[in-house]
Amino acid sequence: MFSQNLNAIMRTLDIRRAPVPRVPETLKATFEHEARRALAHTLRVPPLSERRANPPAYQALARERRRDLEALLVFDAADNGRLLDLICAICEESRWAEGPGAVFEDESHPDIDLQAADTAALLGWTWHLRGAALGDHGPRVRARMLFEAQRRVIRPLIQFEDYISSTAALCCAATALLLLEDDRERLAAALKPLLRRLDAACACAERDRLSLPERLADACAIADFAYLMRRVTAGAVDVTRDVPCAAWLDEILFSHVQEDWFFTCTQGAVRLTLSGAAVYRLGCLTGDGALRSLGAALARAHALPSPTSTGRLLDVSLRADLEADFSPAPRLKHAALEDGRLMTARGSGFFCGLTSGGNNANVGDFCVFLDHACVLSGGNLPLFQLSRPLSEPVPDWDFTDESRAIMSVDVSAAYAAEEGVRAHQRTLMLARGEYGVQLVDVFDLAAPRELRYAFRSPFSPEFFGGGARLGPLLLSWEGKPTAETRPVPASESFPDGQWELLLSYPEAGPRAMFTFFMRHV
Repeated sequence: MFSQNLNAIMRTLDIRRAPVPRVPETLKATFEHEARRALAHTLRVPPLSERRANPPAYQALARERRRDLEALLVFDAADNGRLLDLICAICEESRWAEGPGAVFEDESHPDIDLQAADTAALLGWTWHLRGAALGDHGPRVRARMLFEAQRRVIRPLIQFEDYISSTAALCCAATALLLLEDDRERLAAALKPLLRRLDAACACAERDRLSLPERLADACAIADFAYLMRRVTAGAVDVTRDVPCAAWLDEILFSHVQEDWFFTCTQGAVRLTLSGAAVYRLGCLTGDGALRSLGAALARAHALPSPTSTGRLLDVSLRADLEADFSPAPRLKHAALEDGRLMTARGSGFFCGLTSGGNNANVGDFCVFLDHACVLSGGNLPLFQLSRPLSEPVPDWDFTDESRAIMSVDVSAAYAAEEGVRAHQRTLMLARGEYGVQLVDVFDLAAPRELRYAFRSPFSPEFFGGGARLGPLLLSWEGKPTAETRPVPASESFPDGQWELLLSYPEAGPRAMFTFFMRHV
């Protein structure tokens, strides 16, 4: 992909073609205010003892420096002194990575996370957008920024294979190299292995099951980098139709339930505050109108910036369009990712989803929303399952009948051999005409054994004969299991905690089928 085009890149590269943020006329006052606020901040360099005593405060200070520098890149406040102050402060930081690492890094093997790589990219954009304004200081400032980006991010990523770097971090590193390195031979020598790592990371990420924020960050970063590459090569290297792959875009779109609720293959039903600006820009760069609408809806609810400096700078030119877009979030009748790791359907007041798992001991997990409320946040398998299945689960779905949506997954590979499960098929069916949902488990067991179901809900169960009420949902079951409840501690998605409904079947036969019916109250 990128590495295969290295010769074309070096032949046509002109960094002067890199995009420049264009502040919409109607928003100039807003961006000027942000720049003035950045100038008003007091530049603090806390002593080492203070940093060690309160690491979160120092990390917040580091983030503030980067935000201030970005604000001065977007709006020229004609204060090169403060610009140099911020560049110097960032370059002199003892570490760029977030987290509880050592105050002084291992110089030969520094910590590299997204913030560290993004800091390098931010310095690259600083030179591209404000280098000319630095006058006689410019060449030495560029050399210092390049030196820091090289020793903290670029050179270690090239020299060591043990860095597990995200696609987004590698895009940031490559962006920094392109914008800061002015020697063509050194640029080509460093860009070749870096682009190879980026290509490999993209290939791995297509197979990996990432959290949705990580997927969004990777998708946006690779789309931004492809756009940058097309610009600086005058279209000679254009892979914008190839990256990000359609499955990444579909995963972001298909996971959305409503407002800030998502159903993901790694976390189940979860509340996430995603950057609407990032989703909107991703839709614009890829020509995906549904993603643009989703991004606009998310941005109206939460004004969260994009996860990288490149994204935030590119967002500037789109901000007026974003604020003028009042499209509603798409409501897909049914959807399934190509590999089946996520299957969803909605209708008759219900939204339900089934996943083939995210390598997180959650094969066959599902969720049910009713009347815009999460009533079942999860329902895992009734036997102990491995954290990662022995082989890839086999999903299937059928959306051909307008009156029903059928989602299914063969979860047999989720169990260790000693569990004695020869086969287990889980099916979730939305019956729109019957205003209900059914969950069906079919087992082929080596011997009779106990099965123990656990359904999680934010509503306290109210039992009746053969079932329980969970808020607006009636959940009923066959047979006579032993039923009990227990509280689940609070989480970010469920600050008031949840309840776990436990159903135990002491003697499930070798061939058994269990059906659970869900209806509106």
